[in-house]
Amino acid sequence: MEVPTAVTLMASMVSLYVGDLHPDITDEALFDAFNSFKGMSSVRVCRDSSTGRSLCYGYVNFSSLEDGA
Repeated sequence: MEVPTAVTLMASMVSLYVGDLHPDITDEALFDAFNSFKGMSSVRVCRDSSTGRSLCYGYVNFSSLEDGA
């Protein structure tokens, strides 16, 4: 059975956990901090769903393990 392309792409993506962020860090600032890494596909600072306050951690997503190394 062939694995669908979307599933294959998702399996190859790599996420880097970034913790102990200052509460004022934005997605844009996190993006700027990791912008020199080739293959970075997205960033996200995790926030409380009801207040919008930062949970002081986030993720930087890369296209492959090699891109995040």
